[in-house]
Amino acid sequence: MKKIYCLSILFVVLFTAGISEVKAQQVDYKYHSLFMYNFTRYIKWPEAAMGGEFVIGVIGRSGITEHLDKMAQSKNVNGKPIVVKTFKNAEEITDCHMLFIPDGYSNKLADIRSKLNGRHTLVISEKPGLAEKGSDINFVVNNGKWSFEMNQASTDSRSLKVSSELTKFAAKIYNEI
Repeated sequence: MKKIYCLSILFVVLFTAGISEVKAQQVDYKYHSLFMYNFTRYIKWPEAAMGGEFVIGVIGRSGITEHLDKMAQSKNVNGKPIVVKTFKNAEEITDCHMLFIPDGYSNKLADIRSKLNGRHTLVISEKPGLAEKGSDINFVVNNGKWSFEMNQASTDSRSLKVSSELTKFAAKIYNEI
């Protein structure tokens, strides 16, 4: 219980403190990677999906990859080492627990969702409107600060259990894909 309380405080600090203030056209992937790591504490994957490593995939080239690689060197998810994989396109996607879709690849969301059909992969994006179209979590800027939207129907379809502690921080929650 104390752990959940501490994590809740961390999210409040991240979302309200000055460190999350940004301009809409500037992306600091350091914070995206920090948010992604914290998402792992509030989302439960089915036991069958939890292998020896926690895999984070990234579609294409993105500035987030460097920050995820640094994070992977010092962090783990429930005792499992973090591995970061880069995929050139949707056809290359293999099993991963999280998949980040950079803005430049957002037009491929339908192909990516099709490729991930039946898999327990949390899809994270960064283009306005993608949560409504089926991205599980979508980074957005609200009032000059980073926040996120969620698509509960999409996470449910992937058998991902999202804690109410996380959903209360979402700027908006969609319940349809």
